[in-house]
Amino acid sequence: MDPIDLIPIFQGKKREYNTLILEALATEGPLKNWSLAKKIYELSSKDRDVHNIYSVIVRKNGRLEELHKKKYIGEIEDKWGATEKGILGLLIVKPNLYNKIYPDYFSQSMFSGLPTSFSFSVNIKGKSAKKNIDKSDINFTKFYKYYYSPQGYLDRSKTLKELIVEGINLDMINMETLSQFLAIRSKDKIMNFVESEESKKYINKGFKILQQ
Repeated sequence: MDPIDLIPIFQGKKREYNTLILEALATEGPLKNWSLAKKIYELSSKDRDVHNIYSVIVRKNGRLEELHKKKYIGEIEDKWGATEKGILGLLIVKPNLYNKIYPDYFSQSMFSGLPTSFSFSVNIKGKSAKKNIDKSDINFTKFYKYYYSPQGYLDRSKTLKELIVEGINLDMINMETLSQFLAIRSKDKIMNFVESEESKKYINKGFKILQQ
């Protein structure tokens, strides 16, 4: 079965509008309702007018409400924007858009609040140990630059496609949990940014813990 058919928001009649909404927000950046409706019209087959599109997306239980509830889009002041989960889902449907994503989704401002260190509690030879992995051990700047780059999004969308085939429900999973699954599958890429052998040992232990 096509992995796209396993993603509820892309099933049936709602697939067209949900795809267009995510494409518009991912490529144009945050938009207000009316501007979003106009952009959808530009992207669509133009077999309906902008007022009709506007009605479908903003009405109660409409497309925007569902996508927001399931965390594919978020509110940015008085505009809608694509979330990380939304961009990843879109790239499963339209991978060729990876280099057309709105640049601000890759800007340094996205990195504010992201960790510059983390820790794993691991057990080695029966002894409990806690290792703090800090920015001297992992080049977080390079890591985030790759992770939130067009290529990083495309690579994660390919991994996500595999996870969906294996049974993950993209509509239901939150981004924190999804990130853990993606990290486990992307261990080799992540390890490229680890700069000490000791940290590699502990991080490998950490990945084993995540897999349990």
